[in-house]
Order: sequence, then C-alpha cells, then structure tokens
Amino acid sequence: MQVYTFWQSLFYLLMPVQLGVLLITVILMSLSEIGCRFYGVRIGSLKETKKPTIPVIMVLVSISLVFMVLHQGGQWYFFRFYDLYKLLFM
Repeated sequence: MQVYTFWQSLFYLLMPVQLGVLLITVILMSLSEIGCRFYGVRIGSLKETKKPTIPVIMVLVSISLVFMVLHQGGQWYFFRFYDLYKLLFM
C-alpha cells in the first residue's frame, strides 16, 4: 500500500477532473440554496428576506474557476498544475 504525503494528496485532489467535479458541486449547492430561499419566502416559512449574496458570489467564482480548469479540455490548467508539481516534488 502506497501512502502519500498530505501535499501529494492535495495535488491529486486538485487535478482537473476532480477539481471540476468539486466546483460543479459548489455551483449546484449554491443554486439550490438560492432556490430554497426564494421558495421559503414564497410559501411564507421564512420571515426575513435576506439577499443571497454569498451563494451568488460562490456561483460566479465557481463558474469562472470551472472555465479556467476545463478550458481547452483542461490542458491549460493541467500544465500549470504539473509544472507546480515538478517544482515542489521533483
């Protein structure tokens, strides 16, 4: 059994495919938060109407990061990722 250091595990987590899945999950979570807030206000279960600023910011940041990570099939991000990996571990 091979044991990776914390930093190597973090780098494997930040590979383009895994990072894309995590970011899309954040987008969907933020959109569901916005939808639940509007639905709660509409049916009257939420008394206070707060602006969903944090979920909107999370959606916008995650969409821009997904575009960066998956641009040109993930090649742009992957080569930056690999160069940083070589710099740190080789």
